[in-house]
Amino acid sequence: MKQITTTELSSSLITPSEPTSNPPAIIVAAPVAFPPAPVVLAVPNLPPNNASIPTSRRPLWGLTYSPYNADGSCPDVNTVAAQLQKVATVTGHIRLYSTDCSQLSSVLQAIMQHNIALDVYAGIWLAAGPTRMQADLDQFVAAAKTHGTSLIKGLSVGNEDVSNGMSEATLIGYIGQVRARLQAEGLSGIPVYTTERDAMFSHALVAVSDVVEINVHTIFDGYFATLDASVESVIQRANNVKNQ
Repeated sequence: MKQITTTELSSSLITPSEPTSNPPAIIVAAPVAFPPAPVVLAVPNLPPNNASIPTSRRPLWGLTYSPYNADGSCPDVNTVAAQLQKVATVTGHIRLYSTDCSQLSSVLQAIMQHNIALDVYAGIWLAAGPTRMQADLDQFVAAAKTHGTSLIKGLSVGNEDVSNGMSEATLIGYIGQVRARLQAEGLSGIPVYTTERDAMFSHALVAVSDVVEINVHTIFDGYFATLDASVESVIQRANNVKNQ
């Protein structure tokens, strides 16, 4: 049985840099082309050494994280480390959308150097075309070989690309290319999958994904009524995906 993971449901410290036409359901701030100054989260009064914070005291399972400066430039490793130390007080998992700005390498380096209690769900960006996809994949392989794979819990090939016009066959082809490259590089232990809106996650996408990762839009989908109704909707829609 495959694991079903819902993403883009919680607050994001920094919004994604390359939103799709259907913005992710991130509660704190909707995505923009380049994020403004980071949204400040209320951080619990926890010990400064985040590695000692038990998971039960971190209020969120995971957060999306896109390390870009306010002007769209790429931050250095020290900036990434400072941000991740704050992130780790509220969650133990982060999801990246891409590898540009050397973000995967910087994140892994920061976590390892500062003993930050986080693991990483990486991503490859497809919406900009095959050249960008190949560059992301090259950077992923380089980062994994340089820093190891112990912190990398999965790799999403794309984000809502079928929802935004890509054919399912094209997406499946990209997933196959990525999986073949990882196998050739000795990195076949990393789960490979795509991330798609729940209504678009077909049986064919389930078949080629090691993890079923769905975006369930219940805040920015135009039908928001109450938080309670949204919670019930998430549960119902995740259960519907199990039928695939």
